[in-house]
Amino acid sequence: MLEPIWRVYRQYALTYWGWYLAGFLCLYGTNWLSVKIPLELGKGIDLLEQGGASSEVIAAALTIGWMGLGVIVIRTLSRVLIFTPGRYVEHDLRRAVFDHVLKLQKVDRQAFSAGDMVSRTANDITIARALVGFGTMQVVNVAVALGLTGHEMWKLSPKLTLYAAVPVVLGVLAMQGGIRAIFTLTRKLQELLADLSEQVLASFQGVGVVKGFVAQPAFEKRFEERSEGLLRAGVRLAMIGGFFQPLMGVAASIALFFLLAVGGPLAIEGDVSVGQIAAFAAYLLYIVPPLRSMGWLISVVQRGRASLERIFGLLDLSVDRPERDKPQALPSGSLGFRIRGLDFSYPDDSDAFALQGLSLEFQPGESTGIFGLTGCGKTTLCRLLTRVFNAEPGQIELVGADGAVDLSAVDLDAYRRRLAVVPQVPFLFTETLAENVRLGSPYDETRLREALQSAAMERDLHQLPDGDQTIVGERGILLSGGQRQRVALARALYRPADLIVLDDVLSAVDHGTENQLVQTLRGVGRGEGHTPPTMIVVSHRVSALAHCDRIVVLDQGRLIDEGRHSELIKRPGLYAEAWKKQSDPATSQEVDA
Repeated sequence: MLEPIWRVYRQYALTYWGWYLAGFLCLYGTNWLSVKIPLELGKGIDLLEQGGASSEVIAAALTIGWMGLGVIVIRTLSRVLIFTPGRYVEHDLRRAVFDHVLKLQKVDRQAFSAGDMVSRTANDITIARALVGFGTMQVVNVAVALGLTGHEMWKLSPKLTLYAAVPVVLGVLAMQGGIRAIFTLTRKLQELLADLSEQVLASFQGVGVVKGFVAQPAFEKRFEERSEGLLRAGVRLAMIGGFFQPLMGVAASIALFFLLAVGGPLAIEGDVSVGQIAAFAAYLLYIVPPLRSMGWLISVVQRGRASLERIFGLLDLSVDRPERDKPQALPSGSLGFRIRGLDFSYPDDSDAFALQGLSLEFQPGESTGIFGLTGCGKTTLCRLLTRVFNAEPGQIELVGADGAVDLSAVDLDAYRRRLAVVPQVPFLFTETLAENVRLGSPYDETRLREALQSAAMERDLHQLPDGDQTIVGERGILLSGGQRQRVALARALYRPADLIVLDDVLSAVDHGTENQLVQTLRGVGRGEGHTPPTMIVVSHRVSALAHCDRIVVLDQGRLIDEGRHSELIKRPGLYAEAWKKQSDPATSQEVDA
């Protein structure tokens, strides 16, 4: 049941054992001084009652003062020493989750929405920090305080100690009933918070669509429903916590009543002194805060346990990496592909084949166009070639100058370093245009200018307020669809690559810009002394594929034709029909749409 808690300590918190050890020693020192103060207080009272010398009374008072000052200093130090590793663990967990999510393939992430991931990496990790920081301190503090105080109370009077322990034990037993309810409600609260985060994230990202279709009332209603569900769960959790948290404080107050009811007669009979009664009362008052904090502590432990289950649920997702720890070396030079009998269906619809019995080759250094109607499998093929999804071993081979190797067996990171991809729907970050182009690659002003010029973006820079230093906004909202595609194309042209995959990147540009980009693509890497990269161009525009060395035509996941543009337009088929329609001014606009 507590495995997630033991795991976070084993894997993360115990890395900082030195901090914890020093903090625990300080906690012990704090509590040792705190339990000695009532003894000194009792001695001082007995001295006053017995008419002791004033010097002895003053010495006892000074001793209590110095011990109290020591408690303040050491307690502060203990908090610093124990809270600090909590912050480190929070940092380590965030980094581990972030790194792991970046390694996950698309199929691995499908079980989690963006809002759920944000909730796990933000709220859940914050709760985990409270557990390994303040929660750890409270567990040790309560144990040490009760242990030392109980020992001293037993030395003063075993009978009074037993009477005082009765309400405390009953309070602990009563609190067990709230533990399961707190855990269940905490899990529900975090799931509701993830749903609300997803709702807010989607609404903000699609705010233009919401406003354009006057759908604000519907989205406000959804937000209100999720928000009210979160509110109800939060109120129930607060009510349970409000009932159980003060329970131990009440138990301590009852123990104090027993002290007066039982200890008073004992003091009258002379079995215990007035100073001992005062010391015993001071001990009871001292353990009230630790006992009261037990209710809060149980809530922190249960919430931390629920959060850690969600965090480790994300970290335990296996990465879909067939090569594992023994990847094969990539071939050298330009990269090509040899596909044999490729069948593929998406994990969420395994009965519907997106590609069936596909066999073809992409020669290294050549440009190959892929044409077909919507849903024919063009994008699916690109996803398999770039390993967004993994094909079955043996179905796709990576071909180079020194041989071929199974694509699923090569190191994915090394492969992607030689790969440049422009997806069908480009994604831009809330950074400058220049940062979106270089995307982590070393900054090179000359290469940046060449990439923007090749992507026909140079003239657009003059229209932007800060040129290539303009912040493009979330997902590139300040740019048009065509500009976003061209920035994504510039990104692919900025980095050196042996394989370039362009998935319908010309769909949002006009024909004039298309012609310019086609000429650019035709000349990529074909200068003197350069080995041209292998280029795969997906497009529904036949004119964008005409420059390719070879064109393959797909229909319903199958290869139905291939050849040069000049050959395909001469023989009946899907490609020739599209060429005819797109060449007719009366229908080309409709076809392009």
